[in-house]
Amino acid sequence: GVAGNADDRQDLAQFLEVSGKHRRENDIYRPPPFMDQYAVARHQKNNPELWKENITTSTVSRLQNQQEADETVSSAYVMGNVRFGPLSVLAGVRLEETKVNGEGPLQYVSPAEAARRAAWVGPVTDAEARRRAEAEWGGRDTASGKYRNSFPGIHFKYEPMKGLVLRASYSNGIGRPSFGNLIPLTVPNDVNQTVSVRNTNLKPQYADNLDVSAEYYFEPAGLLSAGVYRKNLTNFIFTDNSRIVAAGPNNGFEGEYEGYRLSTQANGGSARIEGIEFNYQQQLKLNRLPKWAQGFGVYGNYTYMRTEGDYGNTASATFASKELAGFLPRTANLGVSYIGHPWDIRLQWVFRGHRLTTNSTNAAALRYDSNRLTHNVKIRYLFSEKYILFIDVENITAVPYVKTVYRSLGSNLPSDTGTVSPRWVGGLQGRF
Repeated sequence: GVAGNADDRQDLAQFLEVSGKHRRENDIYRPPPFMDQYAVARHQKNNPELWKENITTSTVSRLQNQQEADETVSSAYVMGNVRFGPLSVLAGVRLEETKVNGEGPLQYVSPAEAARRAAWVGPVTDAEARRRAEAEWGGRDTASGKYRNSFPGIHFKYEPMKGLVLRASYSNGIGRPSFGNLIPLTVPNDVNQTVSVRNTNLKPQYADNLDVSAEYYFEPAGLLSAGVYRKNLTNFIFTDNSRIVAAGPNNGFEGEYEGYRLSTQANGGSARIEGIEFNYQQQLKLNRLPKWAQGFGVYGNYTYMRTEGDYGNTASATFASKELAGFLPRTANLGVSYIGHPWDIRLQWVFRGHRLTTNSTNAAALRYDSNRLTHNVKIRYLFSEKYILFIDVENITAVPYVKTVYRSLGSNLPSDTGTVSPRWVGGLQGRF
C-alpha cells in the first residue's frame, strides 16, 4: 500500500499458498495461484510500515453497512372443515397487512462540500479523505412501504378405500422481498456510469398453487405416493437495468448521474412452475427376517420440475433463457435407515441435477451448476426420552462442485470448480 518501497519488487512467492488445499482437478484446467491470507496477515503485523489503510474505502464501507429495517405483519384468518362420507373439505382465507420501514446511508455531495473540495490545495491527507467520505455518506435516508393481501385456500381429501388417499388443493401464497432489497442504498459507479438503487417500495411476489396427489399406505409401515403441481407466479421480482437516468434536477438524484444506466429491483414479471413428484418409503419389518434386521428401512423420492418466466422483460432487455434461475429441475434422494433402540441411523444419496444460477441477456454469459451426487450420514442415539445425541455428516466423499457455461448452446465448458469438504454437525438435544 506504500509506493516506492522495497516490497514493490519483493518475491510475491512469500504470499503463495503451498498447502495443496486447492489441488489440480484434471489435466486441462489448472488452478491459479492462491494467496495465503495468514502469510499476508503475519507480514502486515511484522512490517506495519509497508502497509497502508485505504481510508476512503474503509470509511465508506462502514457507513454503507449502517442499515436498519423492520417489518410488521398483522393477520387474521377464518377456516372451516366439512366431511361428506369419504370426502373431507377444508377451506379458509387469511388476511394480512404488512408494514415495512427501512433506513440506510444517503450519498449526497452538497454544493458547499463540492466547493470545499475544489478549493483544496495539495495532496489529500488521511484526515481529509475520512472527512470527505463522512460528508458524502454520513446522511441517512428513510423509506416505508405498506400493503394488504388475502390468501384463500381449499383442500379436498378423498379416501375411497383403506390405505388410499387422494388429495387436491388450491392455495395462494406470498414471497416477500428480503430486507437486503428494502433498506435504502444508492451505489453509483462513475467508471462504468451505472447507479444501483434499492427499491423500498418493492412488493411481494404471489403464487397460485394447484396440487393433486395420490397416496397409498401399506403394511408394514410403507408409503407410495405420486403428485403433480403447478404454480403461477405474478408480480415476479426481477432486476431491471433497462432504464437510463434522465437529465434535470427532478431526475431522482438531484440532477446527478445523467445518462447513467439505472439498476434496481422491480415487480412485474410472471413465471410458471410445473412438476411431478414420486415418493416411496417402507420399514422392512418382515417376519421372515431375523429380529435384528427388522429395523431396516428404505426410502426414496424423485422430483422433476419445469420453469418458465419472463423476468419482466422489455424490448431492450430480453433474457437469453426463459428458465428461472435458482430452481432445481431434477432432484432425487435415496436412503437406507436403521431404527433399533437406542439407534437411528440413515445413509443418504442426494442427487441435484444441473440448474441455471445466473441468467443474462447474453447467451454466452449464462451460468449453470452441474449435476452433483453427494453422500450423507445421520446418526441419532437416544439416551432417554428426553436426551438425544446426534451427528450429521454431509458430503462424506468431498464431491466438488462444477459451474459451467454455454449449456444452452450445447457445451459444458467449466467456468470454475471448487472442493467442498465434508460438513460435520453434532450436538445434544434435550427437552424438559
